[in-house]
Amino acid sequence: MYFEVKPFSYCSASGSSGTGSDYITNVTLNNVSTNSGQNFYGNFTSTTIPLNKCANYNLQVKLNFHFPQDTVGAWIDFNRNANFESSEYIIMSKLNNLHISNGIFTVPCNAALNIPLRMRVRSAYAVSNLSACGNQFGEVEDYSISINCPSTNSNFLATACNSYAWQGQTYTSSGIYTDTLQNTLGCDSIISLNLTINSPSSSISNINACNTYNWNGQNLTSSGIYTDTLQNILGCDSIVSLNLTVTTLNNGVNAVSNTLTATQSNASYQWVLCNSFTPILNATNQSFTASPNIGYAVIISANGCIDTSSCLTVINSSINNLQQSEIRVFPNPTKNKISIFDAPIDAAIEVYNVLGLIIYKNKNTSSAHEIDLSSFPNGNYYVRLNKNGKEIYFKIVKLAE
Repeated sequence: MYFEVKPFSYCSASGSSGTGSDYITNVTLNNVSTNSGQNFYGNFTSTTIPLNKCANYNLQVKLNFHFPQDTVGAWIDFNRNANFESSEYIIMSKLNNLHISNGIFTVPCNAALNIPLRMRVRSAYAVSNLSACGNQFGEVEDYSISINCPSTNSNFLATACNSYAWQGQTYTSSGIYTDTLQNTLGCDSIISLNLTINSPSSSISNINACNTYNWNGQNLTSSGIYTDTLQNILGCDSIVSLNLTVTTLNNGVNAVSNTLTATQSNASYQWVLCNSFTPILNATNQSFTASPNIGYAVIISANGCIDTSSCLTVINSSINNLQQSEIRVFPNPTKNKISIFDAPIDAAIEVYNVLGLIIYKNKNTSSAHEIDLSSFPNGNYYVRLNKNGKEIYFKIVKLAE
């Protein structure tokens, strides 16, 4: 088998001096404009005109002058086989009054890419069938064309916590990442990802609380380490921890003879007089020696917490005291009102706050005496009953409504 190797060359073509005025003066394609004079043949292949595959273009050819018999045609060797085929012919319009002819064409999607291709433009006078080769009255110009596969670029912004999956990969660091795909034309589609990776946050709080502590909607009554997962301002997990120490004071008091002893140990103590809650000088020990027929209470402090005991009275055996077992206060704790049942008629009734201030004062006139505490703050209060020098104290706890 034998093959004949021929040089890659195009057929020759030129015009002839059939007229002196209807020659090509300008060829414009894809914003590349080339001016020329009367040459009958012009070689402008040193300038390459870029085109994109599958795209539409308008070829504009202008003559110096034209007669009704003048026509214009053009060819582009899209498959680069050195032949100007009929499928590569660009149909040009009739010359207008500005001596301009236009030809709209589409670059084939299978055109040879990124290699010089030949475009031939021809004007002719009184020729019924334009030919890309040979001599005809008019003029011929050759140009170089390069067909490109146009790439596309896309940019994306993304923000994620910890990691982000993109194009089959998982990224854990902020940065700009690129990938090359294929667009609808079969050309490069370059996509870029501007990625910001945010991290979760954590914090710990050390809290000392008295009796109970409200944290994230929970009422905690025991010491310990608690955790919860929230969301930070970046939209990532915020792991919060609470190192909680709950101090619950025992405000009980034991009485042995005339010695009163606070049940709570390892605390600070201040004994006070119940009738005015005046601190007793130097009465700061856990135990206190009481005088007869006087009401006493103790204020207990530990770990930043404070509580006050009920009032107790050491009764002299020669004096009858009010019988606590016969007098009832209900409800206790309360959210608003309390009732004192079976207190002696005409007994003086006083209510003290923890500062020793009298907030209520009246005289009992019935077997059920009602006191409204709804207008006072939540906390501990003390009720004192006194008749003929005989007295008794009750501790009242007011809760939130």
